[in-house]
Amino acid sequence: IAILDEATSSVSVEMEKQMYHLLKTSGISYISVGHRPSIHEFHDIELSLNGSRGYTIRRIEKDAVLLDIDKMRS
Repeated sequence: IAILDEATSSVSVEMEKQMYHLLKTSGISYISVGHRPSIHEFHDIELSLNGSRGYTIRRIEKDAVLLDIDKMRS
């Protein structure tokens, strides 16, 4: 498994695509930390931390919220 922390923040979007393509075709599982919206293309699930001990997990391709801890606390 590869853990990528802002791994593509200093490269072009084209280089980012090449990197994720190489990971996927090599069968390498990965977790990414990043702020670029373009990385959504290469992931199925997004975990968003809100800074107040809450978080949301959603499927990227369907934009469906799987778990929203803030709503569960209300």
